[in-house]
Amino acid sequence: MTPQQAESLRKESEELKQGVDQALSQRTPEQKQRDLDALLEAAQRVHKRVRQAKGGESV
Repeated sequence: MTPQQAESLRKESEELKQGVDQALSQRTPEQKQRDLDALLEAAQRVHKRVRQAKGGESV
């Protein structure tokens, strides 16, 4: 993994953490669920990119 890839993933991880905090502060359960679903999808994409970078898998 290049330093640029690592930095990009670190930034995305930080954005996900902030998104979770924001989602949990929403007023309604529906808002929380909608935001958390979107964050889960984003986290899965980041996780896939990390696995690919570590294992050299193709997209």
